[in-house]
Amino acid sequence: MPRRRKPAPAGPAAAAAILAPPATLSDGLPLPKLNITTPTATLVHDAYSTTFTTYPSTPILLSSLFYHQPSTSICVAAASRTESPETAHFLLSNFRIPIPAASIPSLLTPPATASSEELASQDVPMSALFHHTEIYPAHSKLVHFRALHKCATATLDWNEVLFFDDESRNRDVERELGVMFCLVDEDVGVSCVVFDEAVREWRRRRRRREGMAG
Repeated sequence: MPRRRKPAPAGPAAAAAILAPPATLSDGLPLPKLNITTPTATLVHDAYSTTFTTYPSTPILLSSLFYHQPSTSICVAAASRTESPETAHFLLSNFRIPIPAASIPSLLTPPATASSEELASQDVPMSALFHHTEIYPAHSKLVHFRALHKCATATLDWNEVLFFDDESRNRDVERELGVMFCLVDEDVGVSCVVFDEAVREWRRRRRRREGMAG
C-alpha cells in the first residue's frame, strides 16, 4: 500500500459492477465478524503524471461494509507492512469517501478516528471507515494480526476473519492462525465481486466446520 498500476478503460458494464454494493451484505446469511484488507490505494501512471488513487470499488465497498448493514456488526481493519507508514496514514486521512445521506442515521459504532463533523457530512475520510489500523513495518503480518485481535474483541475467533492481500507470502496468517486468506490481484484490489466470492467461500468452510462438529 500503495501499489503501481496503469489506468484501465472501463465500459458501462464494468462501471455498473463497481457501483453495486456486495450482494452478500443483504442476503440474510452469515457474515464474517472482521474483514482485514491491504492495500486500499494504488499509484496510477500515464504519459503525463503519476497520481495516487483508490481502487475503483474501494469507496462503495468500504461505505457498504460500514453503513449498509449495521445489524451485522462487521468490523473493518487495515493491516500493512509498508515501509512508509506516514504516507499510508496521509492517504487514508485524505481520500474522501462519499456517503449516502440516508445511511447516516443507521451508523455502526463509529471508529474513534471519526469526528461528529465528519460523520454529519456527505463524505468522510477513508480512515473513518476502518475500526482498526495496524500500519507499520514488520517481519510478518502475524504481528499485525495479533495486535488487531487484542483491540477487536477478546472473544473473536480467527475463523470469523477474512483477510484480503495481494502478496502470497502473507498466507502464513492462514496457516498459523486459521483466518481465511484471499489473494487478490494487485491491479484490481478488493472489488465487491471479490468480496462476495470470498464471503461465499467462507460460508462453505463454515458449514463444513459445523458439519464436522456435529
